[in-house]
Parts: sequence; C-alpha cells; structure tokens
Amino acid sequence: MRAAFARHDGRKPAPLTIGCAASLAWCALPGALAELSRAEQPMPELSLVEGRVLHLAEKLHMGDLDAVLTITTPESAVELDDPVLIVEQVHRVSNVVVAAPTWSVTKCSAPWSDLRKLPWVLPPATFIQRRIVQQAFLEAGEMPPEPAIESVNMPAMLRFAEAGLGLTAVPRYAARPMLRAGTLRMVRTTPAIASVPISFAYRRSASNLAVLHRLRDALQAQLTQD
Repeated sequence: MRAAFARHDGRKPAPLTIGCAASLAWCALPGALAELSRAEQPMPELSLVEGRVLHLAEKLHMGDLDAVLTITTPESAVELDDPVLIVEQVHRVSNVVVAAPTWSVTKCSAPWSDLRKLPWVLPPATFIQRRIVQQAFLEAGEMPPEPAIESVNMPAMLRFAEAGLGLTAVPRYAARPMLRAGTLRMVRTTPAIASVPISFAYRRSASNLAVLHRLRDALQAQLTQD
C-alpha cells in the first residue's frame, strides 16, 4: 500500500458514485475495476447504486450520480435524452438461452415452438429480459409461456437453470463463467434471440471526465470479451 501511494504521489481522485443495472454490477464492474487498479493512475473511491434505469436516470439528472451503466431500452433512451448528458454505447451484448447440459435441447438448434413446451425461469413481465423472450416467441408465431419460476435475481435464475429446473435467457456476459465451466450449455434458438445495447451515461460538465473515460474503456474491454 505504501508503494502504491508513493507511485501516485499522494494524489487521489474524487470519489465516484455509479448507478448500475444489477446484472452489470456483478458481471462487468469487478473486472473493469480490477483492470483500473492495475494502472499507474490512482483509483477513486467508488459508491455503487443498483436499480432500475428510470430511477438511476433521475438521480443522474439531479447530480446524485456521476454516471449510469445500463442496458438500453426505449424507455431509458427517452430518460437519458438530454443535451447536458453524454450517452455512449459501450457494447451491444448478445442474449443467450441456457439450460443444464443434461437437457437434449442443448445439443441442437431448437425452434421456439419446441421451447414453448419446456419450463422457463424468467424475471417479472416488466423486466427487459422477459420482454426479449416474449418478443422472440411472438416473432416466431408462438404465444410466450408463463414461467415455472419467476425471479428478479439473475444469479438465482442461472442457478435454477444449472439445477435443471428450466431454461432461462440472460445476457451472454452473465452466463459466461458457467458456460466456460460446462455447468450450463447454450440452446441455439431458431431464429436467434435479440441482442441489446449497453450504455454509459454521464454529465458533460463532470469534473472527473478523465476518470469516467477510463472506467468506460475498462467496462468496454470487459463486455467485449468472448
């Protein structure tokens, strides 16, 4: 610690308060912050506020947050459409349907008509991930199924799928560790499920623009990993 402080000549940036969608908070932020901590420049203290994008956008407008990292939806685009803000797309993330490796659908390309007959683990109807799944079924001419398990917690959804309790659909970055470990497998849907953009928003007049740009770049590097 003494060596780190000496390297930074005692200079310490102002604390950051970041608003973030919950799935991004536990998937993307840890790796991005770890990358920043290895840099020669000092790391700011960080406060994290998790929540829905409409609430976070309001806090950003009021100056309670320095930046917001979120999945971009039509609603969030409207809330963040303000000339005092800079909104940058850091990645367009693919969504994947996953299931336990023992499920036969993980070994083939499955039409949505077949997937409708299987149990699903999904968030409530107001969540973007649920709406993406509903859209995929509707575009395939199928009525979306009601979930066998409904949860707002994405790590729990993944563990339910891992336990063989149903299919779930999540951003690829969220399922990445389990896919690499082989405890979950992708279900290759026909057609593929929609992707969504991830945005980083901050005020043009922010006094800590250099730090925000470093964080943005580190987040982009994390999200674009295979």
